[in-house]
Amino acid sequence: MTPALPALGPILLGTVPVPDLDAATAAYIRTFGWVVQSEGRIAAGLAAAWGAPRAEGARFCIVGSEPGRIGGVRLVERPDVDLATSPQHVPGWRSLEICVQNVHEARRLLEGSPFTVLGEPASLGEGSPLWALQATGPGREMLYLTQTVLDSGFDLPLAQHPVDRMFIAVMTAPSLEAAAAWFKGAFATGLEVPPDPYILVACSSDAGLPTDRSYRITALGLAGQALVEIDDHFPEFLDARPLADDLRPGIALITWEVESLDALGHLLRDAPVRRSEQPYNGRRSAIAVGAAGELHELVERG
Repeated sequence: MTPALPALGPILLGTVPVPDLDAATAAYIRTFGWVVQSEGRIAAGLAAAWGAPRAEGARFCIVGSEPGRIGGVRLVERPDVDLATSPQHVPGWRSLEICVQNVHEARRLLEGSPFTVLGEPASLGEGSPLWALQATGPGREMLYLTQTVLDSGFDLPLAQHPVDRMFIAVMTAPSLEAAAAWFKGAFATGLEVPPDPYILVACSSDAGLPTDRSYRITALGLAGQALVEIDDHFPEFLDARPLADDLRPGIALITWEVESLDALGHLLRDAPVRRSEQPYNGRRSAIAVGAAGELHELVERG
């Protein structure tokens, strides 16, 4: 009998470099009604594990919808982060998708805020019960704010706060097929959405490209009411690469929970390390690099 693949999920955090930590933290707190869950400075070992030694000692703040709630955002202060160039140019993590109770109310919260709306509330396809809007935050990170429902066909969380928690990690890949195969080869995956053309207005707009083109997208169901969406990358920027020694602008990495790291040794860049701070809380963690070069921070369930 073939042994079962390890499960991936839920999503614990998305990590975003920002030029001004205080301003970015205030933006999430005042706009979303979120709270500070943890703050401090990035330890040398953690920065090295991320492949971002320049981030050693950087201030960080984890914000979320309530203390201890998963699916928040870890903001890391990087004063030199490039906000003039769209992070959408570089293959890898594209967006943090966060569930909301009412997408129209979420749109109202963004009025006059530091967030920039790129896509107004709309259905995610003909007949879809899911509605979403798209915006960018203080680190030019892309956010999808999605109103979830029970009858979507996926196992999705229902928002417990007006703006609640991240449940989908969206990425872009030079090869959609290779990226999907990496997930399916490494982890147990559930319901799969076949690749289908979709017009990605917000992402194309942020990248400075025509907004009427379609790109293929697919999605894979994961554990903990989480999914990963994989989009075709823009052909104009297939050769774009992230910084070699610092955090990738936009969304640097996604932190996931896994049952155990022991079965994932072949995926890990370095040996697991036990860390005390949130979100690790004494558990072991390690980095895996996906097919598109995206960073996955894996934390044992413990």
